[in-house]
Amino acid sequence: MVLAAGLVLACLLAACTTQPGRQDRPEWVASQASAWPNSQYLTGRGSGPTLGQAESRARAALALILEARIDAEVRDQTRFEGSGKEGGAGQGRIASQVTRNISARTNQVVRGIEIADRWQDPASQEYHALAVLKRASAQQMLRSDILRLDQMTAFLVERSRASGELLAAIAAASRAVEAQAERLALQRMLQVIDRSGRGIPAQWSLARLISDRDALIGRISIQARAQNSDMPDLANRLAAALAHAGFKAPQAGEAIDYVLSVRLDVDDLGRQDGWFWLKGTLSLMLQDGEGRERGVRRWDIKQSGRDPKLAQRRVRDQVDRILEEDLRATIIDFASP
Repeated sequence: MVLAAGLVLACLLAACTTQPGRQDRPEWVASQASAWPNSQYLTGRGSGPTLGQAESRARAALALILEARIDAEVRDQTRFEGSGKEGGAGQGRIASQVTRNISARTNQVVRGIEIADRWQDPASQEYHALAVLKRASAQQMLRSDILRLDQMTAFLVERSRASGELLAAIAAASRAVEAQAERLALQRMLQVIDRSGRGIPAQWSLARLISDRDALIGRISIQARAQNSDMPDLANRLAAALAHAGFKAPQAGEAIDYVLSVRLDVDDLGRQDGWFWLKGTLSLMLQDGEGRERGVRRWDIKQSGRDPKLAQRRVRDQVDRILEEDLRATIIDFASP
């Protein structure tokens, strides 16, 4: 009997906090909810013709407070690519990687959002929902991620400095840049959640890390070579892309650090439905000065045009785009783990 009474009481209490059809209008529908003070919670409100829509809109409103700010920061702070110049060599690769990592962490924070209350307007029948995010738990998660990225940066910087191989030093320095770019976006998110706005002050200067990485890149000499290719000037295009990415061209009589060989194989698929199709593979292979292979990467090539020359020009454009966007990251990825 006592157990049954307890269950009834629990059900009544639950109904008081989540019953959409109760008559009294909660204060949070039009203003800040005193039961969820701003000092402890971030809140978002949503409304709609169904309870599900109201809850989804409340969660989205709260998530937007975080995501809009972070999206802006990711766009601003991933300009470091290509020697810190917007539109530089490698543009897009690190930006997309950092954005994916930030998105994953934002989703972690967003998963902490709860629907704290619901209400249905008895006159309009419209549903209202209140979403809340506890500041303390979100801060703890972000602080843990930031400290982990700082520890990773310290390890990578030391590894870069201690490396006896220039390419491995560049790889470690590049990953340190990525870690701090990601950390900067998380810091911005933390500053939104932390009412003090302080977050965790950075130990590392992203600009300095970029400068150090680019200085290392400028010390490495790579000779461009073309193997059997369907594009006569491919070696020159590769050499230009290497220079644009910041690598040094070996001078006469100077020792060569690495040789980067490029190969383009293209098959003519003929005319199909009025279009001339070309399909093939672009390959890059890096060897050290002693001829040891360090890595190979391949890209699929496929283009078409209303005439054969247009299709060929589009193949060249695709090759240039790949070299522009992926060359630096590809070479760095060839470094020893």
